[in-house]
Amino acid sequence: MRPEKLSFCGINSFSKPAEIDFSALLSGGIFGIFGDTGSGKTTILDSMIFALYGRADRAKSGGTDIINYNCDKANVSFEFSLEKDGARRYYRAEREIRRKNAAQKLALYEKEEAGWRCVSEGVRNTNERIQELVGLSFEDFKKCIALPQGEFAQFVKAERGERLRLIARLFDLEVYGDKLNAVVRRRQDEAKSALDRKEGEFSGYAAYTAEELAKMREERAGLSERLQKAEEEYLRSRAAFEKLKGDYTKGKKLAEHRAVQRALERRADETAKKRADLALLPAAEKIAGLLSERRAAEKELRQCTQRKEKLQEMRSRAAAALSAAEERLRGSDLDGALLGLRARRESLKVLRADIDELGALAKARSRAAADYKRAQAEKADAEREIASLQSSLASFAERIRGSAAGTDLSAFLRENLDSALLESEYADAEQYFTKTLQALRGGYPHEGELYRDAEQALEERLLHYTHLRASQKQGDAAQLLRAFERAQAEGKALSEQKHAAELRLAQRQGDLREAEQRLSLSLQQGQEARAKADAIAEKLRQATGSPAEGGFDKLDAELARQEEELLRQKREAEEKRASAERELHAAELETTRAEEREENLQKAVQKGEEQIAKLLAETSFPDAAAAESLYMRRDKAALQAEIEVYDRECAAVAAAIAALTAEGEIAPVGEEEFAAASARFEAQGRQREELGRQAAVAASRIGQYEAALQQKKALEAEHDTLQQRFAVLEKLRGLLYGNKFMEFVAGEYLAEIADAASDTLLKLTGGRYFVRYEQGFFVGDNFNAGQQRSVNTLSGGETFLVSLSLALALSAAIYAKSLRPIEFFFLDEGFGTLDEKLIDTVMDSLEKLKNRHFSIGLISHVEELKHRIGHKIVVNAAPEGGSSSINICC
Repeated sequence: MRPEKLSFCGINSFSKPAEIDFSALLSGGIFGIFGDTGSGKTTILDSMIFALYGRADRAKSGGTDIINYNCDKANVSFEFSLEKDGARRYYRAEREIRRKNAAQKLALYEKEEAGWRCVSEGVRNTNERIQELVGLSFEDFKKCIALPQGEFAQFVKAERGERLRLIARLFDLEVYGDKLNAVVRRRQDEAKSALDRKEGEFSGYAAYTAEELAKMREERAGLSERLQKAEEEYLRSRAAFEKLKGDYTKGKKLAEHRAVQRALERRADETAKKRADLALLPAAEKIAGLLSERRAAEKELRQCTQRKEKLQEMRSRAAAALSAAEERLRGSDLDGALLGLRARRESLKVLRADIDELGALAKARSRAAADYKRAQAEKADAEREIASLQSSLASFAERIRGSAAGTDLSAFLRENLDSALLESEYADAEQYFTKTLQALRGGYPHEGELYRDAEQALEERLLHYTHLRASQKQGDAAQLLRAFERAQAEGKALSEQKHAAELRLAQRQGDLREAEQRLSLSLQQGQEARAKADAIAEKLRQATGSPAEGGFDKLDAELARQEEELLRQKREAEEKRASAERELHAAELETTRAEEREENLQKAVQKGEEQIAKLLAETSFPDAAAAESLYMRRDKAALQAEIEVYDRECAAVAAAIAALTAEGEIAPVGEEEFAAASARFEAQGRQREELGRQAAVAASRIGQYEAALQQKKALEAEHDTLQQRFAVLEKLRGLLYGNKFMEFVAGEYLAEIADAASDTLLKLTGGRYFVRYEQGFFVGDNFNAGQQRSVNTLSGGETFLVSLSLALALSAAIYAKSLRPIEFFFLDEGFGTLDEKLIDTVMDSLEKLKNRHFSIGLISHVEELKHRIGHKIVVNAAPEGGSSSINICC
């Protein structure tokens, strides 16, 4: 990560906005932040950390301690860049915190071609996104970016235990200490519990032995022999029982079939009667159908006769209606009335030209009236503006007379110079009380009754002299001269405004005369149009007998309405006559159809009676009612099905009896004989099944016993495995006792850090010194055959170089956890105790470390460093009641 720009306000001693552009500062590889103690140098680093993580190391109370006491809030905007996906990406974090309830606002932006795009808002989500981008937590950022040089010197010379604890904390090595011990202890406890459970399971199988299994197998062999003998005896008994059972079953079935046969013979007469009815059913169905058709025809014939009588009545009424309609048409002279109306409308068309002229005159009068009204409005508007202009001219004249004194410089000075002498005294008093009040507020606590009384007294005096100064007419002589010049300019402006008002007055007076002329002309044109209209109206009144205005149109409309009414009456009369003709024709047509249908129905009834008589003669039915009764009483399909079922049952019984007697005479077997034989055979079967069950139980017990023996062997093997695992964990727990393994891992980390620091130290010392870690830090001297010595024997400069190398290596190792390259870091203080020679050594060492991908920032108040570094930020301490400020030099 590399800083690009930092802007902040309201943080610590900076009550006013400050901005730092790092692009120029980082171009030199090394830059410094200089200023007196307490000037606000570290605030720059605090602002950067606050922008990224929302807190600072020196801030408590939820972060509000960093807010300047003159501000209600603090805000910071930090732009930074980093390598991502093979390209450099630019981001900006904007954070704000308010003193009230410590509420924060945070937004993260990414720079694109179109500008800055917001990629995250909200404190929680954006904090996580920033930490993901930077790749460092708050604590790791402080350790990697801000390196207090003095603290690393203490780290180099610290006790072994303290150093190991620090490394374990920096690299999360606690997982190899107490946490690993807890895991091993938990697993050992789990292994002990599993071993105890396995021993409990194994004790449950102690009674299972191979000898007991052999004894059970001998018992099963005896049962198998007895079962075989029972099977042989059962097979011999089954053959005799099956023969006896066959004779018993056949005899029983033969008796059942003969009983069924006798029952069927008793139903023979009933079935014969069904067969006779089935033979007569076709004829009965035809007779019943003919009877139904005859009844329907007779019913329709009666309906047809009734309809014919109604149609004859309708025909009589239609003929009467037609006669009446024709009589009305002959009696009303509608055609003559229409001819009279049309003649009157033709005479009106001759007067149409006069009506058109009358309309044109009405429009002309309307236009003249509109012109008259507009002229009246323009006249009234001109009169009002003339009156206003005359009043304005009077006012201008009065104001010009009032400002006439402004043209005389000597008179103006006599009137205003007296108060100018006091204005300077009032200004000095106002300035004195202002500074005194600021000193009181900035130098004393804002609490206590004495402070409030003093503050109130100073504010009253300050307000008093402010009012006195404001009440004076003018200030010094220069101010009086400027006031005189303004008075002259005001008089000139008033003269110009008066002249413009006079010109406008003359113009509006001309407009008034023009409006009066238009009024006279509009009045004359309206009177002439009215006279012509009255003459034409009188002519129309004499011709039509109606008033002139609107009379012609009303008369023409009334004649048109009367003509339309006569046409409607004529249409209605003709439609009634046509409707009567249609009704008469329809009634005559329907009557003819009804008479034809009546004749056809009479023929159909006669033909049906002849067909029924013929069928009765051919069958044994006494009359048609008997045939219809048979048809209604019997269902042909059901009757035929009953006969077929009867025939099948007779055939089936005969076939069954024949089959049973086909093999010869059946030996009779009584119920008691069969029951006794069946009981004996069932007893033999139960004995055989019991022996089989006992043999199966014995086989199942043997199988379970064998499985238990196998489980016993498996449990024994598992018990041995668990015993070995418990022994290994017990030994491992002893090895990890006292965080020995964590110390070993931490020592490996320190060895790797020492190797990385050696590369930096060799560069800083021209290949002379290197660092090794062997239960402590040692420095080797290549110029002295690689001899190693303890870091406690190093001089101040050597200690600084070793500490700086180890700090850089440790910072790089922490940063490597985030998979981000380290591009810059700050050294905060640590140079105040170095002499000039050591400062030269430090600067020479840092010059060797810088490159275009790695920049170093020094935070110090040492003047020698300030003069050695060309790219720097100078922080100026805040004056009393003011704000710290910065100057950037590149």
